[in-house]
Amino acid sequence: MKRGNITVLYIEDNPIDAELFIKSLESIEGNKISIIVAEDLTTAHEVGDCDVILLDLHLVESIGTDTVEKCRKGYPQKPIVVLTKNYSSGLHEGGRQLLLL
Repeated sequence: MKRGNITVLYIEDNPIDAELFIKSLESIEGNKISIIVAEDLTTAHEVGDCDVILLDLHLVESIGTDTVEKCRKGYPQKPIVVLTKNYSSGLHEGGRQLLLL
């Protein structure tokens, strides 16, 4: 596998969760990972280019699949990885649709 720089846009409105995630990525060897943290989708669309998006499913401005759809509109060609602590939030009901967005 080719190693290189990866820029991750992490959209997370909880600063404690963001800090824990960043610390966990710091321990990964190999690729150089740059992390851009945005607290909401509006800010995320202003930060520039990235290779992959890690998206909290529940933000202040939107919840559930609506969050993914709004993010997809701003980044139609980028891979989006959805993160959530609350599985029962409708993810199981709309999981197939989420995977296809």
